[in-house]
Amino acid sequence: MVKRGMMLLMLLTCALGLCACSSEQVSISEENEQKVVDYASNVLVEHDANHEATIRSFSEKELNRIVKLDLLAAVEKAGLNEEPTEEAEASDENTDGSSGSSGEGSQDSEEPSKTIAEALSLNDFDISFTGYDVVDQYPEEANQDIGTFIISPGSSEDKLLVLHFNVFNAGADKAVCDILNIRPQFRLVLNDKKHSFLNTLLLNDLTIFDSEIEAGASDEAVLIAEISNEKAENISSIGMIVKTNGENIKVSLE
Repeated sequence: MVKRGMMLLMLLTCALGLCACSSEQVSISEENEQKVVDYASNVLVEHDANHEATIRSFSEKELNRIVKLDLLAAVEKAGLNEEPTEEAEASDENTDGSSGSSGEGSQDSEEPSKTIAEALSLNDFDISFTGYDVVDQYPEEANQDIGTFIISPGSSEDKLLVLHFNVFNAGADKAVCDILNIRPQFRLVLNDKKHSFLNTLLLNDLTIFDSEIEAGASDEAVLIAEISNEKAENISSIGMIVKTNGENIKVSLE
């Protein structure tokens, strides 16, 4: 609890500093710098995601993203948001007992197929699937537009499956597409079997997408899954399930 409190205090200090200093470089103590780096690393270490970033190389958007994610997590931990029941958590476990997406044969009930935007109740936006890539790392090199992290598989026997999406503002005014605050869970359905997507801090990660888009304009987003080389060579179908407000909603990716 004390450690968590120190982390939140430090992250809030960073947030206030960002508001006051605009694009100036953030200046914090070496101890607090390490805490932020450790926090970012912990988000990715679950999936063995490698990155080449320190607090000095974080962009202002990335630091704000880290702060917002941690505050949302703190609210959920404090019980201010509805916590998933044990039954709901159990339904999201793999058949091998690991946490994440449901394995083949899951009994999860699913709502009829909808578009991604409909599943997320984003009335003024359209989110379309534009294709996928199988790669050894994403992005190919550090890119400030999407973040300074580089995601790699945890094993040479695995690949990254990167799903690409186009987020279009169909409204009449500039608007923020704030998926981060909705806190959805996305599940990949690969060859009729469910898989988890990786958790990342990439600015274009659809799970935590939070971007202002001009009317009639669009932005790009991705979801990344780690799959075996064998599965990467035998992709016959790709689908997705969006879990939000306690519902599992099928999304057709065509």
